[in-house]
Amino acid sequence: MSRSNGVNKDFYFFLFSDTYKKLVRRAMGTVTQPFVMSVIEQVIFVGTGCSSNTPALKCLLENPPTCEVCLLALTEEGWKNRRKNPSVLVRVRDPRDPNGRLRNILVDCGKTFYQSALDIFPRYGIREIDALILSHGHADAVLGLDDLRAWTSGGTLQESVPVYLNEETFAVVSRAFPYLVSKANATGGGEVASFQFTVIKENEPFEVAGLDITPLPVHHGKIMSTGEPYWCFGYRFGKQLSCITDANYIPPETFEKMKNSEILIVDCLREAPYMSHFGLDQALDVVKDLKARHNYLIGMAHNLEHEDLSQQLSVHAKDLDLHISPAYDTLKVDVMADGSVRESTWRE
Repeated sequence: MSRSNGVNKDFYFFLFSDTYKKLVRRAMGTVTQPFVMSVIEQVIFVGTGCSSNTPALKCLLENPPTCEVCLLALTEEGWKNRRKNPSVLVRVRDPRDPNGRLRNILVDCGKTFYQSALDIFPRYGIREIDALILSHGHADAVLGLDDLRAWTSGGTLQESVPVYLNEETFAVVSRAFPYLVSKANATGGGEVASFQFTVIKENEPFEVAGLDITPLPVHHGKIMSTGEPYWCFGYRFGKQLSCITDANYIPPETFEKMKNSEILIVDCLREAPYMSHFGLDQALDVVKDLKARHNYLIGMAHNLEHEDLSQQLSVHAKDLDLHISPAYDTLKVDVMADGSVRESTWRE
């Protein structure tokens, strides 16, 4: 704990923290208005593929192409196999503004985000990004940051985008996009995306639009130079949703934080395990252990064909009496008041 001239600096930081503000709001409302947390009303899958997407260019450039899933992804009947970098939009109703618009919390903003946004945001009438939460510093999670100038340029849609990320990811962003961290580093015309960065810690929940969000630290492969685990954050959104986009191992203490989730989004790269991602059996183990009512797989590579995987999962769903399915780009999940869900897409 840091001290200077007899003053506790951490105390002053606490006074301006989201946690303190929330405690004050709750204390002020205990007599007449108990604190009511925001609820998730929609989850939209912006991207459901891995870092290399589907179809994979290397497959299409073979002479002749032989990858069935990549070829199928080019057809109209196989469009659910077209997968961009993993990204999820969580839409919540803030009880402090019950008649207002849904608040939009975006998880990750990778290499393909702009193209995904063109495909989704206009179709579903989404404008503002109320918060961007980054899971880790890999390209498929952060390299779309520069494209967010479309939201903040000239303040047409919004003045800035709040960004929540851990210290390691902030270091990556600072190196890759120094002009986004400080506009003093901008060149050319100087018109760049405007962000408000908040560095979060693994053991400290934070709040966005009245919704408590809890970091879920998981392993996502290892650091090659040291052999130590590479840590990535999943997130739990209120009581309803746990979202793990990239993982090959969930520590027991993290799994404890996920218990009693109603909806689970979990990484599943392919049938076989991979050093930085769950394979199908591992993902299903998480589903079986957590027993969330609704379960969606994300992060699939071109090894998994959507309809085949759906049929496979339907067998497990019947045995476990749970909903289990592969997500797909543009999937919109409306969350009903009774906890049931209604799935749709603008493509159908």
